[in-house]
Amino acid sequence: MSAARGFWGHWLRAAWRLWQAGKGRRSASRGRQGAAGLDPGLIDVPVHYLARRPYEPTDAERQLKARDGWFYNHCVVAARQVIDALGLSTSADARVLDLGCGDGMMALGVCRSSAALVVGCDVTRAFDVLPAKAAELLDPPAVPDRLQFVQSQVGQPLPFSDGSFDAAYSWSVFEHVDSVAQLMRETLRILRPGACFFLQIEPLYHSPHGSHLRRLLDEPWAHLLHDEQDYLARIAQASSYVDDREKDMLFHRNEFDAVKAYLMGEYRSLNRVRSHELIAQARAAGFTVERCELGQVPAASLPPGLLGRYSAHDLRTNEIRLWLRRPA
Repeated sequence: MSAARGFWGHWLRAAWRLWQAGKGRRSASRGRQGAAGLDPGLIDVPVHYLARRPYEPTDAERQLKARDGWFYNHCVVAARQVIDALGLSTSADARVLDLGCGDGMMALGVCRSSAALVVGCDVTRAFDVLPAKAAELLDPPAVPDRLQFVQSQVGQPLPFSDGSFDAAYSWSVFEHVDSVAQLMRETLRILRPGACFFLQIEPLYHSPHGSHLRRLLDEPWAHLLHDEQDYLARIAQASSYVDDREKDMLFHRNEFDAVKAYLMGEYRSLNRVRSHELIAQARAAGFTVERCELGQVPAASLPPGLLGRYSAHDLRTNEIRLWLRRPA
């Protein structure tokens, strides 16, 4: 994984997911024609509208949300989506990998809401903050024994033996890695034959806020509409308009100029992978693509000046979710 994914990389990606929260559930539709308005672009598998199942939190979870919306969004909401995607349950005893786990909040949620043994893996040790955070917010406060964390090394094979996991997931990680192909091959290697890999990316680079800099400049497609030097100059002049309730640890622990410098570095490190390229890399690694869901913005919102330079599909596709399987 990219060395640019420093300690604060997880906070950036997670904050972006908070900005994207609140989308309603949309019905799925198969086939290359898709439902009205769904553009499959160069994707050569049946595509579906991204469907989000409504989730009703418990009283305890509502209280957690009121105390720390950031933690709730990862440990509860995102974790439930992973559990649904992988078909995990309270009776399923499986070994599951969280690839690029960051601070481990999602891994903790998956572990607490299923019977899985969860292993979080990341190139940083951001997960070292998790026990203290869990003790502050949860009851029971202890991190379960079924949850483990392992640090990986940039450019090195994943530190696991062949076929050692029953399932894996990756949440907003693959747009940040240096070599999508290498990480795909490594993920296939550590999965047992027949195992599922759930992969999510949001936002994709060519989508309205694919620069990951929306908190500094909330202008759709600004990173594509303007010369990069001019765009980054505007970012450098940005002021902090983010509500305190939406500021992550990156904002709280650093001066704003340092935050901007870090975020611009993250922008420069994005690999700009497109949806069909991601699928092609998954297949080249040996995965079978079982399902593809896309989150897209309306075609009517596209800037006319970009349509001659980029495909409508790339400009519209904000999120992709893939269900991949290692052949048995």
